[in-house]
Amino acid sequence: MLSAHQRNRLANVGLSILVALLLLDVTIMAPLEELGVVSRHIAEAALMLILLAGVAAVSWRNAVVRLFMLAALGNIVVGLANLVLPDATLRLTDTLLTITGFALLAALVLWQVFLPGRVDLYRILGAIAAYLLIGLLFAQVFRLIAQWAPGAFLVHGAPLDYDTIVPLFRYYSFVTLTTLGFGDLSPVHPLARSMTVLEALIGVLYPAVLIARLVSLEQPEPHSAE
Repeated sequence: MLSAHQRNRLANVGLSILVALLLLDVTIMAPLEELGVVSRHIAEAALMLILLAGVAAVSWRNAVVRLFMLAALGNIVVGLANLVLPDATLRLTDTLLTITGFALLAALVLWQVFLPGRVDLYRILGAIAAYLLIGLLFAQVFRLIAQWAPGAFLVHGAPLDYDTIVPLFRYYSFVTLTTLGFGDLSPVHPLARSMTVLEALIGVLYPAVLIARLVSLEQPEPHSAE
């Protein structure tokens, strides 16, 4: 049985790996997948690695952690099954499990970030990880909408087939989260528009809430009057 100190060290190492994998996925894997250099299976394997790193980053135990681990395990099983099954067979299951995994992991990391205690490197890494996870989470939400409503998104004013547009959703998600809004990929379905607005709002509010919380943790508590 690991001691509390060993569990914390494992969680900190897992968090560092998690941030590195998230940055790698967003900045390297996503454009390679768009260019067709990296196959869909390799891109999905990268998502599995992110979820595995997330397991190490939340090594402490509670019910939400167990749910996340189940979602991560399910996602890995589906990813392996997709290697031999036709692409569309488990498409919906894969998307839902990935959404669940990213949502639970982002919630767990944010819970850790907002715990009382001094601000250190790992708390900052947690805040970065949560931000990147939110972007990847919405990319999967947009993927789900594209499955449910083909043509919900247009690229330069024209619809694209599912396999062509899905690799673009990570780019679109982070453009929306950072409120850049280039307009090359645009939502036309009402649900796609509402999720885009929701992500943009989170992108605006997240830094303000996060900075306020971290500043409050650094400020000493006022002493009560004698």
